[in-house]
Amino acid sequence: PGGATVDSSGCSIEQLCPCAGPPAGANAWKSHGDYVSCVVQQGQRFRSLRLIDQREFSELVREAAQSSCGR
Repeated sequence: PGGATVDSSGCSIEQLCPCAGPPAGANAWKSHGDYVSCVVQQGQRFRSLRLIDQREFSELVREAAQSSCGR
């Protein structure tokens, strides 16, 4: 979507860690923790690339932790 923060391949964190399950072909997340871990990993990568700041990273992790993804 317009205005979305994406990496050099054009993917957003939401696309890399979709709530429905891992993009690698598995049907669903094994646990909520697996989903949150994906968001944290991708968020850290986006931080290191300077695509998001610490506030945005913290907000992403908070939203992931409060979501129902992987449950």
